[in-house]
Amino acid sequence: MDALTEEHIMASLRKACAGRTSLFIAHRLATIVDADIIYVLDKGEVVEAGTHSQLLAKQGSKLLINKINFKQNIYRKICRTLAFTTSTWR
Repeated sequence: MDALTEEHIMASLRKACAGRTSLFIAHRLATIVDADIIYVLDKGEVVEAGTHSQLLAKQGSKLLINKINFKQNIYRKICRTLAFTTSTWR
């Protein structure tokens, strides 16, 4: 999904959830950045809880570790794709 479509969806969700208790199950951090509280699960157990900024500031936070790992995996995929693309141009 492109960034503009994602922003429209997130704006609609914010509007629909205003003044209500809502539960989101998310794999992407962008989805839960505005949450009042985030529960981080590991093998079905709550291992951390807090706001987005609290969890990212915490040393050894599973949320931070997962964010870093996610970005590294994306970077690796992009590098592999670029390597493949440039090698096929030769």
